[in-house]
Amino acid sequence: MKASNKDIDLEIELLEQKKAKLLKLARLRREVGELEQDEIRDNNNAVTVKKVVTEVCHKFNVPCEHLMMRCRMAAVAVPRQVVFYLVRELSDIPFAELGRIFYKDHGTVLYGCRSVKDRIMVDREFAQTIEQLMHSCRERLAAEEAAAN
Repeated sequence: MKASNKDIDLEIELLEQKKAKLLKLARLRREVGELEQDEIRDNNNAVTVKKVVTEVCHKFNVPCEHLMMRCRMAAVAVPRQVVFYLVRELSDIPFAELGRIFYKDHGTVLYGCRSVKDRIMVDREFAQTIEQLMHSCRERLAAEEAAAN
């Protein structure tokens, strides 16, 4: 059975309407994501995340933007997990929110925190590194708070 030109034109119009709706939905989702990022940047947790990322990236000699990448190499994944762990220890950021910052889901953040905790228990050198990072992050955050007051 052959479709008429009218039927084809109607089908095209319906598909174009669906496309327009999907594009609008994608734009709205992007805007919501940007608003959430702005909200995060505006509160104290954003300062904590920034300070921790800076300290960890400096210690592990990893560019900060690499932590946002979809990379599973240990040279990137371990520092990212350390960031997750330290941020959770130093702030009240929920796993899901921390995941959004790094484009990961809450399960990835949870796994990263547990991995660091487990490694601290068996790797003395790693535990010392984490303790040094924790100390330097606390010092930087205290200096930031003192400067703000």
